[in-house]
Amino acid sequence: MRMKKRLAVLLAVLFLLAAVPAVVQAEDTWVLDKLEKDDVDLDPIPLLIIKINYDADGDGKDAYIEGIDAKTVRENGEQWTHTTDSYWSEMCFSDTGKSLKNYYETVSNGSFYFYPAEETYADASAQGSADDGVVTVTIPYEHPNSATGTVDTEDHLSRLAALEASDEYVDYASFDKNGDGYIDYTELAILFVCGGYEYSSTYNGSTRDQFSVHAHYTIGSGCELDGVMVQQSGKTGFVRVGEYGSSDEGLTVGTIAHELGHFLGAYDLYDTNHDGDSREWNYASDMSLMSSGSHNSYSGERSGSSPAYMDPYHSIMLGFIEEQTVTDGTYTLYSRQSEEGDYNILKINTPNPSEYYLIENRNGGTESEMFDAISSGATGIVIWHIDESSIAAGYINNEGSGHDPGIVVMGTRGLSVPYGFFYNEKAEESFYHFDSSIYKFPVSGTAYTKLTEEQASEFQLKIDILSERADEMQIKITGACVLPPSLSVYASDSTTSSLTFSATIGNLNGGNVTSCGFIFSSEADYTADPNAVIIYTKPDEAGNFSYTFEELEDNSRYYCTAFAEGSNGRSEKTAQGATQIVPTERGYYIAHLYMRKNDSNTSYDVKLEPGETIPDAVTRSMKKTGYVFGGWYLDEACTERFDLNSTQTECIDINLYAKWIEQDLAAELRIHNATSRYGMTFATEVGNTFAVPDITERYGYIFDGWYADEALTVKFDFAAVAENTEGVDIWAKWVVDESIPPETTATTQPPETTVTEPTSSEETSVSQTTDTDVVTENPGDNVWLIVIVAAAVIAAVAIIYILFHKKQKITK
Repeated sequence: MRMKKRLAVLLAVLFLLAAVPAVVQAEDTWVLDKLEKDDVDLDPIPLLIIKINYDADGDGKDAYIEGIDAKTVRENGEQWTHTTDSYWSEMCFSDTGKSLKNYYETVSNGSFYFYPAEETYADASAQGSADDGVVTVTIPYEHPNSATGTVDTEDHLSRLAALEASDEYVDYASFDKNGDGYIDYTELAILFVCGGYEYSSTYNGSTRDQFSVHAHYTIGSGCELDGVMVQQSGKTGFVRVGEYGSSDEGLTVGTIAHELGHFLGAYDLYDTNHDGDSREWNYASDMSLMSSGSHNSYSGERSGSSPAYMDPYHSIMLGFIEEQTVTDGTYTLYSRQSEEGDYNILKINTPNPSEYYLIENRNGGTESEMFDAISSGATGIVIWHIDESSIAAGYINNEGSGHDPGIVVMGTRGLSVPYGFFYNEKAEESFYHFDSSIYKFPVSGTAYTKLTEEQASEFQLKIDILSERADEMQIKITGACVLPPSLSVYASDSTTSSLTFSATIGNLNGGNVTSCGFIFSSEADYTADPNAVIIYTKPDEAGNFSYTFEELEDNSRYYCTAFAEGSNGRSEKTAQGATQIVPTERGYYIAHLYMRKNDSNTSYDVKLEPGETIPDAVTRSMKKTGYVFGGWYLDEACTERFDLNSTQTECIDINLYAKWIEQDLAAELRIHNATSRYGMTFATEVGNTFAVPDITERYGYIFDGWYADEALTVKFDFAAVAENTEGVDIWAKWVVDESIPPETTATTQPPETTVTEPTSSEETSVSQTTDTDVVTENPGDNVWLIVIVAAAVIAAVAIIYILFHKKQKITK
């Protein structure tokens, strides 16, 4: 009997083990409590300043110096520079004082700055010297303000002429450090100083300074100099400013630092009031360089002499500072002037990972030798509210519902006060304690932007200030949300019999990780798969781990769930992957189109012969409620676009994946003077480029490119990224095809055919496809076909009629 009991227990254990996924356990134990970030910090970047004299009449003489009357100068658009080279080199590169170099060294904790680019230009009369980073050129063009009629529009012809003129003094090839033939933004920055005055300043010009430009950073066309491409879109942009900020002095450092912030990747934070509701919410106020803080100054200084520091969000984004994610507890915050510790930023999570708080110490005093001339009442602890969803939409603080509060200083009495939460020895009692629940954002009327009502009801952040205002201040945090480690996973490699999945722990969220790995399954829900396999691995110091699963079926889909577990709980993320298809000997190949219009993982299969392309009708059918089609991609992550004009010469099946973008996050390309082959153009996301549209041919004309303006003067650059969700308009240029005689009669277009796509429940396979997906018929053949079908129908009716009457006769 005892033996039978033991046998029963053993069988029960074996039964339980059979129901548990197979496990491969890592041998050693470990704790990951700090992530060693990959080296993404910016190295210092050389800056070339090009001052431009606009010699409109081409006589080589300054019209103002020559005494030409102002009206004549205004009419011909001539404008020369009059500041010294030394003014610009000292303001931008001096090791002392409030220079551009010192500003960026300060905000980056000493890791980054701009330094003078090497050049040979030396003009003693302008107090310039070789290698001071400043070159002055004279070009036979009118000022951009005169040429375009606006202060905002970029005149690319004169800019390129200035670049080419500077080549006499600059060896551009020497800046191509990686040898790829392009100058990218990490290799050289270029600042164009246009003669005249800066439109954004309080100075309105004079007889000497008749024209102005509005400072901006932009991406435009480039040119080849010294064998390398300079200012190639997609690689780098440029900054353009007006020369004078007052009647007797050049522009101050604040505007230049702001525009170079854009050059590095920072966003505008001021409200440009795009939706025209006559209200502006200055969420970041003068507390950030990327808002109105670029104009900050102390008493007695010119506007922009002491710009605000970079806000904490951008300091983190640009790699200047690494944030510390914290939970409940007591912490010390150091200002940038502290001698006891480096400036630091604390991050506090909410239940939604895209919504969180950043805390900094902005103590600094009112000394005129410092930057950051914020109000003395705004110094101390400053709390920022961050909404990354608004930031991802491309408009931050200036568009949409509530003007999209993406990077916001939490005001002491609500957002009507343009300063953040702070404490100093003169503060009122209300300043000692921060409670997130008392704040109400304008328009929405809530203290949150992305939390659900249920999440918000369970979250209440409180911060107590334990120190008087100083360069070192302690705070006590309660109510911080504890989130498990953030995690991402993707299929990084595949063969016909193996799949490799790679995962990354992005943020420990104030905790640690003691276990991580993968759960591999042929089912989307691994808990329903008794054959699922669990693999435990150990991450590297940066939080990366991967595993290759072998002996798999070819042309099969699998699911891999990465997990990471530690003191804050467990995270799981799932990715899909498919093994490659074993090539077979045949005269066609299958394009497996994963349309992703619903939750079905089935593909719509198109049989193609070498040389054939995906039928246009397939793409025309791509519509999904709430989304915009972004085109076909070769990978599931939609990183590599598929060219619909391409074809294969080998009979190897391919997988194509549809990309769908939420309407609110999509940037669309609007084409004019042309018709899309698919009845649409492919959308993109903010920060990504547009696909070149495929258009129908136009009889008697040859397509001659896409342009950014209706006048067809500026070519559109498809390497430029979408900056917001407003979309972009482009115009097609056509030239007459001289080889084709004039068309005298209207041409008959063949009828458009369609492709019937499978329903979500269909399991589409190769056997369901036909040899040809879209058949383009000859219009003449259609006529004969109609005649034949009609005759057949008439004959059939006649036969039925005769047989019917015969039957009646027999019956009678």
